[in-house]
Amino acid sequence: MRPTALIELMNTAMDGVTVAFDGLTEAQWSTATDCPGWDVKDNLSHLIGTELFLMGKPSTTHRAPKFDYVKNPIGEANEH
Repeated sequence: MRPTALIELMNTAMDGVTVAFDGLTEAQWSTATDCPGWDVKDNLSHLIGTELFLMGKPSTTHRAPKFDYVKNPIGEANEH
């Protein structure tokens, strides 16, 4: 697959994310998900954080409190 095709696929995927989250109410943003302790807003924040990391942007200085469901360093990193 040529690189431009991959970029087009990523743009299509990001357009889908935009459509999925655009216009959510405050209650919908706060809806719990299957990820323990995470609501819809947390999941989108995670997607954005991952994309920023992949672009080489510095990670956040935010540190989440300790949660019982976090069992390893990868889980800790996902909370930030």
